[in-house]
Amino acid sequence: MGMFSVTRALAQPFMESLIAKGYSRGQVFDVLDKAGITFRRTDFLADYRWMAGLPEQAYRLKYVPKKYAPPSAFIQQMPWDLSEDYMVRFTVKGTNLTTGVKEERTYALSKKELGSINSLEAEMSGFVMAEDESAGFRAESVLIRNVLQKMEPF
Repeated sequence: MGMFSVTRALAQPFMESLIAKGYSRGQVFDVLDKAGITFRRTDFLADYRWMAGLPEQAYRLKYVPKKYAPPSAFIQQMPWDLSEDYMVRFTVKGTNLTTGVKEERTYALSKKELGSINSLEAEMSGFVMAEDESAGFRAESVLIRNVLQKMEPF
């Protein structure tokens, strides 16, 4: 992300609390602007994506053939202390068996090495089907949302 400005460092705690409350990107930007905290929009968007877990290139994974592993260009480097080298986030669409309402749930899978998209989705499907049927949820589709890689220390 490069060098941090004092203003940017000041804005980040506010951004985190607003994101946690469910504020959208535009709403967070407006609140900061009204408070007189402004910095480059490019930096703001990068910070927002990082804090909200929305990598810039996640949407491109849907165009990668499922027989291949996610390309390194689509993997976001994260400074978090992950237990494994990779964390794969999934969106699972299904039905709440109690209410009959369609739902989307988010899951994460830690991996030492990445396999193909097919194998990652199959592994998550097995987990979701085993765990969620007993909890009143039937999974209908499993899609990779994004892939995070542990950033090496300096």
